[in-house]
Amino acid sequence: MKSEFYYQYDEIGNPLFYFEFIPEFNYTFFTTSFLRNNTEVHFERSIAYPVSCRIEKKMPCKKLFFDLLDLDSQRYIHFIDPVEHDFISPHYIIKKQIDFNLFNSERHIIKKLQNNGIFRSEEYANSVLSKSLNLLGKEKFESLMQSKLHPITKHNFFEGLFEKASTISFITKGDFFMVRVGAYSLFIHQDTNKKFSCWLK
Repeated sequence: MKSEFYYQYDEIGNPLFYFEFIPEFNYTFFTTSFLRNNTEVHFERSIAYPVSCRIEKKMPCKKLFFDLLDLDSQRYIHFIDPVEHDFISPHYIIKKQIDFNLFNSERHIIKKLQNNGIFRSEEYANSVLSKSLNLLGKEKFESLMQSKLHPITKHNFFEGLFEKASTISFITKGDFFMVRVGAYSLFIHQDTNKKFSCWLK
C-alpha cells in the first residue's frame, strides 16, 4: 500500500514533523515522526475527524481533514511550550530531506526505552541516547522522557555502574545524574565541556 505524508516545515523548508497515512484506511491508520508518547493529543481535533466519519460510515473529506491538520499544526507550533515541541532534530535532515534509515533506527531505540523494552545491544542504545541528550539539551530530554535527571555523587555513579567501571574509569570531573526510564536506570555524566554521556543499567 502506498503511503501519503503530511509534513510541516520551518521557515526555510526543513521538515519539523510528519504524519504518514495509509489512504486505504481513510486516514484512520497512521504513524508519525513524534518521539513522545503524548504529542498526538495536540492533534486530537484532526485525528478524531476521520474516526468519526468511519463510525458514521461516510467518507472523510480529504480537504477538510488536511485543513484541520494545518490548524492543529499551527496551534501546536505557536502556542505549545517550545520545551514540549517534538520536532525532528536537524541531525537527521540532509538538504531538506529526512534520512529515514537513521531517523527510524534511532527513534526505535528511544520509543523502546520509553515502553519498557529490553535492548540486545546496550552499547548502541547508549550511543543513541547520549547523542539525543546532547542534541536536545537536558530540559528537553527530561520533558521527552517525562522524568527528571537527579544529581548523584561520583561515588554513587560508579557504584551504580560497577561492572562498567573499567570502561568509564577515566571520568574524573563533571556532573553526574541518574534517571529511571522504562526498564532501565540511565546513568549520565556531563563533562566540563557540557557534553553528556549515557549508560543503561
